[in-house]
Amino acid sequence: MSKKDTALGLLIVILVVLIVTVKSKESGISKPSKTANSSIQGNSATPQSQHDSRRHILTIHNKKSSQNKKRIVVRGKSSWSDSEIRELGEQFKAEKDKHKRRELFEKLLSIMTAENALDIREHIAHLSQDSKEFIEFHREYGAVAGDAAVINGAQTKKRDLVVTMTGWAKENPEAALDWYEKLNDGKKSPISQNLLAEGILRGLAEKDTEMATEFLLADQLSDNAKRKLAGILAGKIWKNSNDSNSAADITVAAEWTKSLSDDKIKNAAQEAIVHRYANIDPKGAVSWLTSQEGTTDKSFYSAFSAWARKDATTAGDYINTMPDSSKRDSAITGLAVNIVHKNPEQAINMAADISEPKKRLQMITYSGSVGFKKNTNGLRKWLENSTLSAKDQAHVLKSHYRSLKKKKKR
Repeated sequence: MSKKDTALGLLIVILVVLIVTVKSKESGISKPSKTANSSIQGNSATPQSQHDSRRHILTIHNKKSSQNKKRIVVRGKSSWSDSEIRELGEQFKAEKDKHKRRELFEKLLSIMTAENALDIREHIAHLSQDSKEFIEFHREYGAVAGDAAVINGAQTKKRDLVVTMTGWAKENPEAALDWYEKLNDGKKSPISQNLLAEGILRGLAEKDTEMATEFLLADQLSDNAKRKLAGILAGKIWKNSNDSNSAADITVAAEWTKSLSDDKIKNAAQEAIVHRYANIDPKGAVSWLTSQEGTTDKSFYSAFSAWARKDATTAGDYINTMPDSSKRDSAITGLAVNIVHKNPEQAINMAADISEPKKRLQMITYSGSVGFKKNTNGLRKWLENSTLSAKDQAHVLKSHYRSLKKKKKR
């Protein structure tokens, strides 16, 4: 082969390499440049699991785009270096425009892997633990890193633990449950079992409420912890069966509560559902409660608290039709607590109608203390002309003298 042929062949090879490189750049990832406004897209890999074959697609919508376009970021294996992640993170922290800031945050999520998640977390750790981005990040962190994310969450000062556990339990419930059971298998775990259980239940509830119910009934937690989890799951089931644009429907949630075998869990779930129902339709919630067996006093308190906020007069008229009972006492308390700061005199009169002596005394003295703080002289004059018994008036005055003593001690 002549030198001329060799040179020609080498030239052809160089041209082919150049063409492939250009096409690869056009279809591949655009990494950050030194300019703050650079367009950034990336891929990240999920850990080996039964979900490995699933491709995670994140849609980023630029609200400020005049063409209203959507850009798709396909999450695969991340090839981003530490310095590139750092630059993107600093851009996110410095950006003031909320739409651009959101886009940068979603890009951080899109390149996250189990390996680089902690590096990315450094750039969102300053956020409030109640912020949307903080919660979204840690849910995704739990989904991609599993137990590593949960263990890290147990060591931070913020509320990472529950959220990372939620993300993992939703993404891979079998693995999360297996890890949780082994962690608590006859040993005292250094990680809060209550927080872990809450995270698992929240994740399961988003994926399968039946699986979440089985977990709630089977887990060995304290009664108070189970009551809390029952309320969380009840809220999810209520939300699933109620469209925010339509009238409240308690049917599905009520059937679910009836299916629960543990009475304490059942009562807590009922109370949570009634609370949500009453905030939408308090009269409907009260009507439903009075038609059911085994309803709790707390449910009546919750329903009438909600009704008082919407229409205290109508709620009071309904209470006047109820026979004396612990449920009526709870209804009065729920109503009085919600009007006492506006009208302490009326709250005192209501409290005087509670039949159970201890509850009656507590509500009278509480209403009296609020009334004296609001208008000392006015309440004194009202008491002198009220129809309260001398004993009840003495209780109201006693609450005032007690609060004065506390002030002097301070």
